[in-house]
Amino acid sequence: MAKNEYLMRHDKVCTHLHYSIRKALGIETADKWYTHMPKPVYEEGDVTVLWNQAVHTDREVTADRPDITIKNKKLNYLIVIIIIIIIIIIIIIIIIIIIITSYSEGPTFKSCRPVRLP
Repeated sequence: MAKNEYLMRHDKVCTHLHYSIRKALGIETADKWYTHMPKPVYEEGDVTVLWNQAVHTDREVTADRPDITIKNKKLNYLIVIIIIIIIIIIIIIIIIIIIITSYSEGPTFKSCRPVRLP
């Protein structure tokens, strides 16, 4: 898959999740998730939802932009969400499902002959 297509798929998944989080927190949002355009910062009372914003740390971190960050000042918690879409995992799951379904009746030993030991 081309890098651009991967990024578009990743951003669609993140947009849907961002939309769902905002809706669950009661923050005003678009009617449909696919028309939702995330802004970098949303604040609603004590809750702040960040979209693709750098996190400043005391050490250098190369991957310093989580997809979604949720901060609640009143309850004093921080949730960092990083979405990784890997096609290989999907392929492995499909292979495992095929293996499990092919052995669902159990292996058959009709062609095996008993072996006599001396």
